[in-house]
Amino acid sequence: MGTNNERDVEDPDVRTVELEGEDGEEVVLEQQNVGHDNVVGQGEFPDPDTPPKDPAVAADEQDQVDEDVAERDR
Repeated sequence: MGTNNERDVEDPDVRTVELEGEDGEEVVLEQQNVGHDNVVGQGEFPDPDTPPKDPAVAADEQDQVDEDVAERDR
């Protein structure tokens, strides 16, 4: 999540309205979820019953996800 008053983001779904910060300055928070189809792994709260994945396998899976996303965005 970032704050930036100068950059204009086209998608209003990932922006807040202008908020007043502790210092009195206006800020806009920007955050966009990655989505389950764009990331490999279990995130911040992994399932304790799932065994760890070999890093090479996870890297290969992430490469495939990246290729799929690039293809989808063309």
